[in-house]
Amino acid sequence: MVIRDQRRQEQVTAAVSAIQEQFGLLRPLSREHHERSITRFHSGVTHDSRYMEPFQLAITRAEGAYKWDADGFRYVDFVTGHGSLILGHSHPKVVEAVARQLPLGTHLGGNHALEVEWAEQVCALVPGAERVRFVSSGTEATMLAIRLARVFTGRTTLVQFQTHFHGWNDTTFGGIGAAGLPVSLRSAARVLPCGDYEAVREALSDETVAAVIIETSNPTFFTLPDPAAFLRFLRTGLRSFDSFELKRNVPGRCWSWTRSSAAFAGLPVGPSKHTE
Repeated sequence: MVIRDQRRQEQVTAAVSAIQEQFGLLRPLSREHHERSITRFHSGVTHDSRYMEPFQLAITRAEGAYKWDADGFRYVDFVTGHGSLILGHSHPKVVEAVARQLPLGTHLGGNHALEVEWAEQVCALVPGAERVRFVSSGTEATMLAIRLARVFTGRTTLVQFQTHFHGWNDTTFGGIGAAGLPVSLRSAARVLPCGDYEAVREALSDETVAAVIIETSNPTFFTLPDPAAFLRFLRTGLRSFDSFELKRNVPGRCWSWTRSSAAFAGLPVGPSKHTE
């Protein structure tokens, strides 16, 4: 059995090597781009999920459900802007709206009529949302939501789940074992297996828990969405323990705080929405 498994692994390795060699031969411009990128970016990419072997593709344009690389190959895009492009690439109405605003200014440093209209539409789409704070990224949105939850509850601990991504701030990125995390912050977060009911019950019994943060659709690591039954369990449990649920990448209904990439067509916006 061991010999058979070893031979099978050798066959798989040889097949993968052959595929990668053919991939590279057909994409010389993407390879050239990678060789330049590797001198400036860690692993040659600006986002970890874009890492590929033998090298990443150099994408030159995208439209609808497709994108094209520098060598002219067309691909069906299942990444969809890391979950943010629910309308597809370069939707005509999005392109028109952005083109209309660009000549009028991009950073006005003051209030604008469109931001109020935008906030009204966001609140109309999200049950329970009564106030909005627009920021420039999802990381900022989750940082704001976590801070407000701590202020409101008077507690400090954040509960999160394995493989769920909530930005690059120290409290959420990589959990308590992440390199570079100060020892003083390690008690600020608890990382649980998603779907573990007993672990959640035990965690919520801790009177220092301010909030639970969850990425319900799981687009970051390309895993299945969280089961509806588990989400209902979380909602009930949080009400019982008087804590918040902070939710990210939720295009539908939410309960306390949300941030949905799909609502902003891939533009650099990360809203935090909440009740009064």
